[in-house]
Amino acid sequence: MTLYNAERDGALTPRHATGPGPKTHAIIIGVGHYRHLPGGRGDPVKDSMDLEQLTSPPESAKAFAKWVVEELNNPRAPLGSVELLTSPPTDFILPNGVSQQSSRATMSEIQAAFDRWYERSNSDAGNVAIFYFCGHGVMGRNLALLAEDYGVRPLAPFQTAIDLDVTWQGMGRCKAETQCFFIDSCRQATWVMQKQLTNPAVALVSSEFGGWSDRDAPCYMATGPGGSAYGMSGGITLFTRVLLECLKRGARNVDGHWVVTTLRLSEAISLAMKELRENSERPRQMGAGYAPTKGNTIHELLGPPEVPVSLCCRPESATEHAKLEMFFSSQPGEPRYAREAPAPHRWELWALAGHYIARATFMNKKFRGGRHNFWVDPPGPINENIPVR
Repeated sequence: MTLYNAERDGALTPRHATGPGPKTHAIIIGVGHYRHLPGGRGDPVKDSMDLEQLTSPPESAKAFAKWVVEELNNPRAPLGSVELLTSPPTDFILPNGVSQQSSRATMSEIQAAFDRWYERSNSDAGNVAIFYFCGHGVMGRNLALLAEDYGVRPLAPFQTAIDLDVTWQGMGRCKAETQCFFIDSCRQATWVMQKQLTNPAVALVSSEFGGWSDRDAPCYMATGPGGSAYGMSGGITLFTRVLLECLKRGARNVDGHWVVTTLRLSEAISLAMKELRENSERPRQMGAGYAPTKGNTIHELLGPPEVPVSLCCRPESATEHAKLEMFFSSQPGEPRYAREAPAPHRWELWALAGHYIARATFMNKKFRGGRHNFWVDPPGPINENIPVR
């Protein structure tokens, strides 16, 4: 069942819309329970490919759906509908307080929801079509995304898996000129897939000659070919956490409007995943993607985003003795942010995007104060030094 349809449920927030005109339509899938993998309740598949039950995908799909329903803001294409499928099913509270339960993420339910989503997305060239999947993925020639009932047919286990590559190609038939695919899964190659003579997974929409469109359709991937994707037990995955953060601050200023475009989001995710890899306390994971982006708008912030900033003195030994202040360059009389001395480490803070003057002042006479001008440009992080003597 469709989680939210503006034509059926009405506009639940000012960012939703009914009637004619472009809309944003989303299909969101999170598969954690697999009937035929170890720990499932169905007959075990012959070769499990060392895959197990997962806890992060349903929570990740629910978190992304919550952002879409409550925060996605695109005046050019307000939210029109959301399909949510999770295994196991989860309860979702809409902004009007009504509780809806997600559909199960079986292949038949996914196909039915996809068909509804495709029909809506295909209704207007100005539509934005969003496809999100979180769960097991395995690589052969193409990437197969496993539905809850993967392996229900022993002789053709991948008949209940999605062929992402052909599905992406098939979406070239869809009129929606902006399409975003978020794929939060592993992409490890397995012998079970490699030995298939043909692509064994199923396309949700077939590709056709002449069906290619001049669309903006990036595919944002949680990891590169052969890589793994990670999640916290019972929490959301690393990639979805990064995605949600980048949707909040991966914007650019266009005529006074802070917009998240397909290109800006790609850059923000790339930078955030690089930062994630460099943190030795977390699993190493490299985001990737395919299809060039054109920079179409998918979300507009209500104001300038907050960006992570790290500030210190140069030489760094002066930092602990310095009172540090940041002023908007347009308002130099009143500091927007300030930190008193002593403080032995770099100043880590979140600051609104904009142009700043940073100032360091000292009570002792060992160092003389300094100033530094710089931009806080999303998505960050911003690392700056104030030269002092």
